[in-house]
Amino acid sequence: MNYYSILIKGVEEGVHSFNFNIKDAFFKKFEKSEITKADICANVVLEKKNNRLTLFFNISGKINNLLCDLCAESIPVSIQTKTKMLIQESSKCLNLDDEIIYVSKNNNKIILDSLLFELITVAIPTTRRHKFKNGKRECDKEMLRLIEKYKNHSFPSTDPRWDALKEIKIKQ
Repeated sequence: MNYYSILIKGVEEGVHSFNFNIKDAFFKKFEKSEITKADICANVVLEKKNNRLTLFFNISGKINNLLCDLCAESIPVSIQTKTKMLIQESSKCLNLDDEIIYVSKNNNKIILDSLLFELITVAIPTTRRHKFKNGKRECDKEMLRLIEKYKNHSFPSTDPRWDALKEIKIKQ
């Protein structure tokens, strides 16, 4: 039995709510996951209306092991996402769409772990930095000092390959 599954056959009309607590062990199933420590709650609502199934996802929580973009120190990052997906029966083997989950007529349940992993991963902010406290970032000062020390300052301010093109533009 998969903990992250929902029965979809024989479900009565109406709204059915499911809560999943997603912790560290969940992410061990996914190879090369950058998430290893997390405390996330996924509320999944299955709505059956006129024989049409819709899933509503509300995912929120904290990932505790992502690295700061500036100093590479481990920081906690909060995530929050909501999405809606339709469940559609199909006799063909179709892949997941952005808004539609295709299931065969023989399936009586839908397994959500891969989908939950994907939704969590997409919800991670692209910029991960320490928060400001008293007007300054809480970054590791020693790491910032080392980065500045070894940063290569010898790069030209412009790429010389583009200088010829700039000359053409100026002459016109």
